[in-house]
Amino acid sequence: MKKGLETFSAVQVAGIRMFVASLITLPLGLKFLKKINKRNILPIMVVAFIGNLIPAFLFSFAQTHINSSLAGMLNSTTPLFALIFGLLLFGQKVRKAKTLGIFIGLLGAFMLVIRGDVQHLFSFSGFEFLIIIATLMYGYNVNQVRHFLSGLSGLEITALAYLFVLPVSTILLFTTDLHSTLLHPQFTVNLIYLIVLAVIGSVLAVILMNMLIQKAGALFASSVTYIIPVFAVFWGIVDGEAISLLQIFGIFTVLTGVYLVNKT
Repeated sequence: MKKGLETFSAVQVAGIRMFVASLITLPLGLKFLKKINKRNILPIMVVAFIGNLIPAFLFSFAQTHINSSLAGMLNSTTPLFALIFGLLLFGQKVRKAKTLGIFIGLLGAFMLVIRGDVQHLFSFSGFEFLIIIATLMYGYNVNQVRHFLSGLSGLEITALAYLFVLPVSTILLFTTDLHSTLLHPQFTVNLIYLIVLAVIGSVLAVILMNMLIQKAGALFASSVTYIIPVFAVFWGIVDGEAISLLQIFGIFTVLTGVYLVNKT
């Protein structure tokens, strides 16, 4: 998203991401179309819009004004909202160890992203609330996938959801001034970044997430967002960045939290 925003507007970044993801899954969506019925059409639409389309736009707009570290930390609130929605709306009973794991994981994620630059990290602009709204949606989405779409596979849920995303993302994308972006010197490179984001960050990631929700439950599946800052640290090391003792401790804290969430 950060690279894409160098060339494209926030609407275009999210629109390209959703448009490409929808095109890739279109053949499968048409193949599974007969699986849509009166019982599952509304939950599938929730996955489409609450779980994918709207958050994609919220994150794009947010990252035009906030840094990636803060975005990563706020994204880690997803398991907390999954827990809250599970308790309040879905009648989920959660052991104390799982609840403790949620907060420990959140603390560990915070340790990984602050990088000693607390003042810069918390330079609030108001756009942080867009990511909070997105993670609220994620938290609700994982619960409804678990409770209402158990009869569909992760692949089927994803492909069918993107059928609903395709027309909306197409309209939103092609009503923007795409022609002017062609003149940008990094157009091709940054377009490739967005295509990779669509294929890996949307299609593949959503399929795996939906599979994990059905296999291990909404709470544990959502807790994988704690792992994102861990991999960010490792990719930073590959790129020549130094790792601090706080980040090392944060990695073990995250893993402890995820372990407690998955503990029966």
